[in-house]
Amino acid sequence: MTLDGRLHGEFEAAVQRHAAILECHATTGQGDYLLHVLVSGIAALDDFLRNVLSRMPGVQRLHTTVATKTIKRRGAVMESAAT
Repeated sequence: MTLDGRLHGEFEAAVQRHAAILECHATTGQGDYLLHVLVSGIAALDDFLRNVLSRMPGVQRLHTTVATKTIKRRGAVMESAAT
């Protein structure tokens, strides 16, 4: 997602208030944020993108990726840090 740089604070506050947004990560590269959302299906995702996320403060462009299969869940942090 790409944001108007003047509205990061307002966007982050809106994200904090929305129950469907499970995680929000600031990123570098092509987009400004990566969101992990939970909705009931494709129609609900479409509604969320069109009527909620796209209307949050500063949102200029959305890039959507849908995970279709989990290959590996998060590993143990301490085991990863040891390698």
